[in-house]
Amino acid sequence: MVRVLCDTDIETIAVEDPSSEVIGIISYFDILVHYRDADLDRGVAAGVTSHKVIAISPDGRLDEAIHIMVEKRIRFLVVTEKGPEGRTPVGVLSTTDVIRHLLGPRWM
Repeated sequence: MVRVLCDTDIETIAVEDPSSEVIGIISYFDILVHYRDADLDRGVAAGVTSHKVIAISPDGRLDEAIHIMVEKRIRFLVVTEKGPEGRTPVGVLSTTDVIRHLLGPRWM
């Protein structure tokens, strides 16, 4: 997980259980918090995962997403679709994504 975050432009990864239901997220911050207490080469994703998942559906409005992020003081919303086995992740919306969208292409 650490390598994926460091080698890509991805800021956070949704963590799923065997049935593909989202059980948490891992971000750079989660890794820093657990760095002293975990051997990142031997640990498993569940060991550094933020387990409180706040999600929005793919058809959720941007103003709703902003409201949730500000109210909950979070940087990421997991975008999930409800399926027969539970909530399945389809992406992660970050505050960076929102700001880039609001500022438009001239800032990208």
